[in-house]
Amino acid sequence: MSEALKVEGLTTGYGKQEIVHDISITAPPGHITCVFGPNGSGKSTVIKGIAGLLPPWAGKITLGDIDLTGLPVHEMVRKGIVMMPQGGGVFPRFSVMETCEWVAIH
Repeated sequence: MSEALKVEGLTTGYGKQEIVHDISITAPPGHITCVFGPNGSGKSTVIKGIAGLLPPWAGKITLGDIDLTGLPVHEMVRKGIVMMPQGGGVFPRFSVMETCEWVAIH
């Protein structure tokens, strides 16, 4: 990924329950960007919203000049945005890179 991933004003949740409100993050290329906080603070919800696993209720997600807001998950994967679940149990014999590569081509 050679462009910054920018999340501006992301609001999302489950059903009618808003979990995250007005979250903004910039992940510059070549850097590690972390989302951290206590259990139940909405970290997974933020990541699911960015990766397209939850629909954005408000806000914008861009990768460079490309607007990713509301794209289906398979399109997000094609753009290089993938969520790797905690524990790595999806493909236990794959590295993170191998898992991302497998997901991107399937």
